[in-house]
Amino acid sequence: MLAEETLEEIIRLKAEKHTCQQIINQLDLPFGVRQLQRYIKEERGDRDSAFHRSSAWIDRVQVLVRQGMTCKQLITVLRIEYNETISEKTLRRVLNRHEIFKTERISQDLVQELVSKEICGPGKRLGYRLMHNHLKNAYNINLPRDQVMIAQKVVDPEGVELRSRKGTCIFY
Repeated sequence: MLAEETLEEIIRLKAEKHTCQQIINQLDLPFGVRQLQRYIKEERGDRDSAFHRSSAWIDRVQVLVRQGMTCKQLITVLRIEYNETISEKTLRRVLNRHEIFKTERISQDLVQELVSKEICGPGKRLGYRLMHNHLKNAYNINLPRDQVMIAQKVVDPEGVELRSRKGTCIFY
């Protein structure tokens, strides 16, 4: 690891538009250009211009993603609301950097608890797709359908078996 003074000197020289090779020669650094580029990239961290966004911008994007907007729709909204043109690739990188996803993995125990609560009530005839939509709307959570499918198999295996028979009418 480099000393703090050396890092500051590297950043200062880089800001003065020195090449990496010139910086290595001037400071007599014991490594090559690629290693210096890694140090510079690590030092910049979140200050990288593609990822430096206000918290209000990030919060707004997170709300829009949770509502189910596609990347193209997000780009259009950002262009209108923030007067910012951003490519789809950059948007995806920003979303990944800030860990913003359309679905979230929550504990399987919690999903099973919610499914059992709904099966005891009005949702006992729902398949996993409708149950997924019901949980999404009722509890405002975005979770993958496969988690709901697994939870229904654990909580109500007989109901899953009855609903899986095609062409038969099931009355509870």
